[in-house]
Amino acid sequence: MFKKLTATVLSLCLILTIISSNIFATNVSGNHNENGFEVVQNDEHIVKVKGEHNGDVLYATLNRDTNEYTMETLEKPKGFFAAMTATKSVYTEYSVNVGIIDGDVVDAVIVNKVTGEELSLEQNTDKVSAQLPALIPVITWGGSALLAFLLEQAAAIAIGAITAYVITDLISDIKKQSQYNYWAAWVRRGDVYLNPEAFPNDNAAFTYLKSANSGEINLFARTSSKAQQAARQVAGFALFEAGNNSEGNYPHYHPTERTGERFSNHVWYYPGT
Repeated sequence: MFKKLTATVLSLCLILTIISSNIFATNVSGNHNENGFEVVQNDEHIVKVKGEHNGDVLYATLNRDTNEYTMETLEKPKGFFAAMTATKSVYTEYSVNVGIIDGDVVDAVIVNKVTGEELSLEQNTDKVSAQLPALIPVITWGGSALLAFLLEQAAAIAIGAITAYVITDLISDIKKQSQYNYWAAWVRRGDVYLNPEAFPNDNAAFTYLKSANSGEINLFARTSSKAQQAARQVAGFALFEAGNNSEGNYPHYHPTERTGERFSNHVWYYPGT
């Protein structure tokens, strides 16, 4: 009789867990503000944000100096017998290996710093991965949405191992680094984002630009003359497009063949340089 009762209770717990996990997943798929996320710290070195759910706390941090992402959780014991076995919250720290974080697109793998366990975080959180434990942790409930919120606060996006920042956040630093001429650049969210680490020399930038005829392989140049020089290095000629001098529509050059064929690559520069 006791065995049957125990089996019935455990089955009920499993059913409730599956139902609650689906509810949690639905809650994180909307606007970040609706999740009650808040900014804990945002300065020139650290951006840290926080989310809470049912008494559990989740943090996500970006170290601007090292471009390192980390996440932390503080969770109450879970499960039917948790109240009888433990009362102290459990702290866990994760490193974050980022694939892409850009608006609603999130692709990252978190690694438990103690156990080495890996979990995949994706924005499409209405699907619970089979690799997750039965009792869904807070990192699974809100991890992907909190990472997206973190980058939103940092005015940044993650592209592979690079944390890229919008031009207007970097232009003052770029003007101070007179020894460098080129930075990798991408169009995202209707604006131009840059890798804050400059190419070490012009040839390295030219090699990068030549690597593919693609709108994903672009440069930002210190001056208009440097932008024109880079475009000509690829195809011999440079086609100028003025833009309208607003954010996301900066003047730039496209590498262009003698035949007039325009490459998809851009070489932007800041107006007036």
